[in-house]
Parts: sequence; C-alpha cells; structure tokens
Amino acid sequence: MSNYRPLVAHEILDALENISDDEDNRERMICILPPHVDPDCPNDEDSGEEDNVTLNNLPRNILLQPAEVSIQGQVSVSDTEEEPSDSTGRTKRRRTYAWRKRDLAKNPVNWPDVQGACQDKRPIEWFENFLDEDVISLLVSESNKYAVKKNLPGDITTEDMKCFIGILLLLKKKECGTLDYRTTHDNTFIIAKWHDNNIFSIASNAVGINPKQSAKRFSQSEKRNIVIEEPHMVAIYNKYMGGVDRSDENISHCRIVIRGKKWYMPLLTHMIDLAKHNAWQLYKINHGKLDHLGFRRSTATALIESNKKNAKRGPSRPSQHEHADSRKDQINHLVIPQSKQTRCRQCHKKCLTRCKKCDVGVCVKCFETYHS
Repeated sequence: MSNYRPLVAHEILDALENISDDEDNRERMICILPPHVDPDCPNDEDSGEEDNVTLNNLPRNILLQPAEVSIQGQVSVSDTEEEPSDSTGRTKRRRTYAWRKRDLAKNPVNWPDVQGACQDKRPIEWFENFLDEDVISLLVSESNKYAVKKNLPGDITTEDMKCFIGILLLLKKKECGTLDYRTTHDNTFIIAKWHDNNIFSIASNAVGINPKQSAKRFSQSEKRNIVIEEPHMVAIYNKYMGGVDRSDENISHCRIVIRGKKWYMPLLTHMIDLAKHNAWQLYKINHGKLDHLGFRRSTATALIESNKKNAKRGPSRPSQHEHADSRKDQINHLVIPQSKQTRCRQCHKKCLTRCKKCDVGVCVKCFETYHS
C-alpha cells in the first residue's frame, strides 16, 4: 500500500487559482472537513456568522484541514482508490509467498541460432570482438595526452598499443628458467632477462651467462621441486650481493610506514631505516643472534623505556624483563633516597633508595649489579 497524504484546504485553493479559465470550465466543489476541537480549550465557534464566510478570511485551523475536490462530470473512483490513512498511519502490508518444492513447468523455448559462420575465426578475431579499434584508439589518445602532460613526446600509435597489449598478455607466461639476452656490437656489454619466480633483469660488463649452473625451484604446475639452469652472472650477483642491494631488500621487509604531508617525511623515515639496518649489520658481524625484526623491536623498546616519563601506578608484581635494555645503557642512573621502604629488585630486601631513571627500588649494594 502506498503512502497516502490528503491535501489540505490551502493547497487545493492554490491549485485552483493556477488553473486558467480556458483549460477547464467545469464546476468544482470543495469539501473541507471540520477542524478538531479540544473540549478543554475555549473556542469561538459561535461568535461569527457562517453565512458570510469567504475564501479570503478563512481561519488557519480551517486552511490546514484535509479537504476533497468534487468535479462535475468526473467519474467516481472511490471504489478503486486506496483508503486515506488516518492520523496514526498504517503499516505497510507485506506480500507473503507460499513456497513449494517443485520444478518449473516445462515450456518450449526456441533459442536463436548463431548467425554467421564462426568456425573459421582465429583467436585474435574473437579477442577483437571485445577490444575493438574504438577502444584501442581511446587508449592511444589518452596515453598521448598523459605523455604531453608529463613533457614527453606523445607519439604512441595504434600499432604500438597493440604490441604493448600483446606483451602484457605474454608477460610471465614463459616457463621458469627461460633466458633471453643481448650484447652490444663490440661485445663489451650484456643485458639478460631470466625468468625466475619473477622476471629478473640484469646487466654486466664483467661476466656473461656461461658457465650455467643448476638451481632448484618449486614448480606450481608440477607441484614439486625442479632443477633449472641459472646464468653465471645471476649466480655471481647472488654470491656477492651486498651494500645497497642488500640494504634495499632488508629495508623493504621492515619499513617505517607513516602518512605525512610534508616532503621531508620520507627522507627522515628512510634515514632512520638505513641507520637501523647498518646497526643490524654490525650486530651480525659481532655474532649477534637476533634477526632483523628482533633487532628492530629491541631497539624500539630500549628507546621508549630510556626516554619515557614514568607514570605513577599501583603496586604490581615486577617483571623479569622489566627495563632489560634501558637499565644497562649507563645513562642517568642515579641513586636517590625515598621516604617509604620498598623491596630491592635485585636482592628483594627492604631498602630506602631507588634508581631515579628506572624508578624502581634498588639498594646501594645491588645498584651496580642491577645495572650491569
């Protein structure tokens, strides 16, 4: 049932005034419902003369009452119209369905036959049904506009775009171990592209692709490890990989991620990542056992614990690893007296001294042992 809102008297009067005399000359009669009268409030319903009432001096409570228009010669549709909603409104009636577990009735369906001879079409012709010349021309046009915007020559042609699409379709479809390489005319520089788990591009002026070596890779199609040929220049690169390449790879695994609108924020975060990576390399040279992520967490914990402002909190059981890094940095650890006796974190005896930085109770005898 649709929502029904009856028109009020002033809306009907405005609509009738906007109708010109030439449009419709039929007689209209407006029926205004009586206003609601509160029995507890005084009213002046008998104070005026009802015979001299005009449309220009109707009171506000009359103009806001629901009204109906009766037009001479109009067919009554009261039997088919929906009943007007009362002041409280009616809930929308929901249609209920009786579901039955049965199949649809079998009606004959005449499916249209395929028009034309399609058996002799090549794969490219099927592909061009979806990526036609109009789409290619649009890609070329928008690519040239973008190139001009970046101060680059916008000389892409339709043939170039089709070749580019073909390269995208062929990309990473070669089997693992595929190798392609080119050398300069004087045979002093070589560029190679080797298909590993990803496309591996490398250039060298010192070593070539021979002698090739064997490498194990997992084949997704065969679901087992297979042996492929690895170029000599790739093996040498992996063997002596270090410095900038190793740094970029390790930093990419654990990078500071922060959204900043300032141009210098990426420079600052990369400087911090680079300093942390170099420190980890020195830590490994000195036979450190932590991995990259563990070293990062240990450094962050030490920085926070050594420089945070300790908030007052209630008594709790001390942790064995509390201040594990900051208490051994030998920076601003001073013995200060305290008014109340607390347990020493080292010998667990009552003491009247504490460490100013660690904010824990430590007796004078155990102060050096606790911070070393």
